[in-house]
Amino acid sequence: MSAECRPWAATWRTPTREARSETAAAVAPSPTSTCAPSHCAAAALTSASARATRGPATKPADHQALFEAGAELGASFINVIADDPDHSRARDTFGELAAQARPYGLRPVVEAMVYSQVRSIAEAIAVVDGSGGGVTVDPLHLFRFGGSVEQLRAIDRRMLLYFQICDAPLEPPHGLRRPSRLPRGQSLDIDDRALEARAARLLPGDGELPLADVVRAMPDDIPVSIEAPNQVLLEEIGPQEFARRARRSVDGLLQSR
Repeated sequence: MSAECRPWAATWRTPTREARSETAAAVAPSPTSTCAPSHCAAAALTSASARATRGPATKPADHQALFEAGAELGASFINVIADDPDHSRARDTFGELAAQARPYGLRPVVEAMVYSQVRSIAEAIAVVDGSGGGVTVDPLHLFRFGGSVEQLRAIDRRMLLYFQICDAPLEPPHGLRRPSRLPRGQSLDIDDRALEARAARLLPGDGELPLADVVRAMPDDIPVSIEAPNQVLLEEIGPQEFARRARRSVDGLLQSR
């Protein structure tokens, strides 16, 4: 496997039955929840995604372990970070990835981010076009690369398979507090842009992003994923309490639609 192609599934372990039950209980919808049924179901972890980073040397066939792990975990999507500066080649590779993932019940989506080679909604759509895959929207990356809610409304609805939710300050932070470690052995030798995205996001409602506008721009019938890693907070309160807070935050946001 090339150094530029790092499937996250390589470091996954299937959680124990007890851990799955505890997490499911922590994020279960409350009896009085009034958010959109499709969004609520997704927030209760009925939908999941695997992730891969693709660079110039990526070979879709190398992702067999990712496809198998994703299928075993009940994932629906593969979140793809396109890190190839040649967008024509990236499009071809993405098309092959989509074809090889299809038998596993997985659909790849491209996530644009400011520090990858696909840095806008338009570039993500160009890579995905005609493949049967889609794009996913991450509010943090959307506003960090200068995107807008108006751009979201212009996306072909058939390309929007699910979207992510987190919060953040409107302006990129500087001098972020460094956690003791990052998940999956990721290096701490990164700038604040990457650290914010990987380990210092805020839960919905704790920041300044126009999340209600983002939610209103999304189709009603697609899942939402809470993408709010915050390693410092996680170490302070533990995974179950973090999951409970995340559940409450997304419920409140979706009820405001």
